[in-house]
Amino acid sequence: MSEITSLRKKIGQIMMIGFHGDKLNSEVIDMISNCMVGSVILFSRNIKTPEQVKLLTRKLQETAKQSGHYRPLIIATDQENGIVRRLNYGFTKLPGSMVLGAVDDCNTTYEISKTTGKELKSAGINMNLAPVMDVNSNPKNPVIGVRSFGENPSFVASHGVEFIKGHQSQHVITSAKHFPGHGDTAQDSHLGIPLVNNSMENVRKTELVPFIAAIQNNVASVMISHVHYRSIDMNQTTPASLSKNVINHLLRGKFGFRGVVITDCLEMDAISSATGTAEGALNALKAGVDLLVVSHTYAEQKRVIDRIVDAVNHNEIELQVIDNAVERIHKLKDKYINWNFINKNSGGYQLSEQDFSLHRKLARSVYRRGITVLKGKKLLPIDSGHIHCVTVFDNNGSPAEENSDCIDLKRLNIPLDIRISTGRITGSETDQELEKKLNGDADFSVIFTNTTGANNNLINKIHYLIDRLKTTALISLKSPYILSEFPKAQVLIATYDPTETAIQAVMEIITGKVQAVGKSPVTI
Repeated sequence: MSEITSLRKKIGQIMMIGFHGDKLNSEVIDMISNCMVGSVILFSRNIKTPEQVKLLTRKLQETAKQSGHYRPLIIATDQENGIVRRLNYGFTKLPGSMVLGAVDDCNTTYEISKTTGKELKSAGINMNLAPVMDVNSNPKNPVIGVRSFGENPSFVASHGVEFIKGHQSQHVITSAKHFPGHGDTAQDSHLGIPLVNNSMENVRKTELVPFIAAIQNNVASVMISHVHYRSIDMNQTTPASLSKNVINHLLRGKFGFRGVVITDCLEMDAISSATGTAEGALNALKAGVDLLVVSHTYAEQKRVIDRIVDAVNHNEIELQVIDNAVERIHKLKDKYINWNFINKNSGGYQLSEQDFSLHRKLARSVYRRGITVLKGKKLLPIDSGHIHCVTVFDNNGSPAEENSDCIDLKRLNIPLDIRISTGRITGSETDQELEKKLNGDADFSVIFTNTTGANNNLINKIHYLIDRLKTTALISLKSPYILSEFPKAQVLIATYDPTETAIQAVMEIITGKVQAVGKSPVTI
């Protein structure tokens, strides 16, 4: 610990901060240079193109080195793929977890993970806050859903381990999340403290299975959720991220995890509205966390440092707790990142256009294998006539997600003997306006939707369309669970991801170019 002597600088080493903009600003420079913050998280707000983000990560590392950091920064992001991805324009939109679950081939999961690791590394990003190891056993879950591989614990464990191994092959750090599990919740921890009321026996058989597998396969870090588990911690106000029972007794004690324990963002409402971010950070440290994530606000980042300094000075927390956290983080850095690689490769390493072309080809192949026809397979393919495609889109997803792609249906590659027309439903139409947008002359109608069911207005619009159109296929671009709401639709198809590549694959299946082979990893 000799290279860090100031208490404030030690605290900086156990923080992961976010900032705004696609260039360095005075706030992030201050945190790295003067507070010795050792880890940074990037969001879509920071990432524009491959060239821009590579320059940004290089500048971040140069700032750290010039400021006397003995080790490079951990530069992290959430690149789960699917609906949670931060690398967009110029990068490959790779299939998310539930698509991989529908394919159900562990070698494919490994290859997608390996490819993800390559693209992250090329951008100078050395840590992925993934995979999601949550078992999505609750169909009403508002925040996990298709971010999970499925509803079976062993199934999730198998695919999650392959995801970890794929990143390890590229020397990119992974973080199994959201321990002890966020899959059986009906509330989003961005907006409050979710409760899991299952028995400890049920938790062992379900939620914990994938995390145990991740630990046994040397996952580098584990992210703690802001979910309260009543069977683990009887204090009804304590989320897992602030619970000694969860972190020290269960994760470290019972499961023997010796890696880095990281919080979910401490500015999420589950913490900020309950204890406050700074107090939450202190309580997380006391509970056994190593790396404190404060993703958004410079003032809060400063308050966290001030609060922990004050706590050490007033004997609220032992300095040894901070020293132990610093030591674990430094061991992680020493294993995965070094200045030689960063200096040699300008922060990242080069991928050619041929590399990206191969990655896109892989993505197309996996989407084709993952698309799942849940009803009406005998009505397909539609190999001639007029297909009318309608989009019914909802932009009210979880704060963790990206907004859905703006799909241009006219760009789809459709066989020449099929005529395609398109329309867009916003949900604001009156029934009379909606009637004018219908194309009753079409031989086959396709409704694309990304709604998860929370927007009753859009649900009603979809029912209205199905009742008035001829043979109709409803395509869920996100939650497959929503398909059970529409028994009158003759064809039901799940893509699990709202990307243009997924939609192209659907149309290839509908028109007979590709056979549908995906199997839903959750019960519909």
